[in-house]
This record gives sequence, structure tokens and C-alpha cells, in this order.
Amino acid sequence: MQLTEREKEMLLLTIAADLARRRLARGVKLNDSESIALITFEILEGARSGKTVEQLMEYDTTILKRDQLTKSSLSGLLSLAANTVRSALDASWSGRVGQSLAEER
Repeated sequence: MQLTEREKEMLLLTIAADLARRRLARGVKLNDSESIALITFEILEGARSGKTVEQLMEYDTTILKRDQLTKSSLSGLLSLAANTVRSALDASWSGRVGQSLAEER
């Protein structure tokens, strides 16, 4: 099986998000990388499902709760999450995002 670099990135993201979900189910708090992987995966799946940028930006704040994160991951996670959402949407769904923004105006 031949995978492009993009497909490899998405596969790694999916695995990291799955690992984060398993750890949450066991009651383990997530670190920065796990938190970002889970948030990014959820946002990309939401975009794939046709959610608007506004819906996704509201949704990203509900994916994790403070008590699910390690103390070190709390400090910068909010700004990282917002940047991750924007970057992921720009990179993966630029056509759809542009279309959604145009529809909202």
C-alpha cells in the first residue's frame, strides 16, 4: 500500500486521537500532543460532515474539559486549539471553508 505524506499525517492523527480517547476512558489526563490530536481530529471530521467554520469554532471549546488535561497542557491549550483549528481547516478544507464563509456573508 502506497500512502502519500498527507495520508500518512492523517493516519497518525487518527491513531493519536484514538489513543487520547482510550486514555480519557481510563481516566488518564491528556498532555498537549494528545489534546491537540483529539481536537484537530474532531474538527476535521466536523468539516468533513459539512459543519460551518462558525459551528466548528464553537464546537472546539466543548471537546475537552479542564479536568481532562494535565496542568502543563492547560496553559497554552486554548490558543493552540484555535490555531490548530484554523490551520487544519486551511490545509484540509480550504475550498469548503471558503465556500462556507461566502455562504455566511
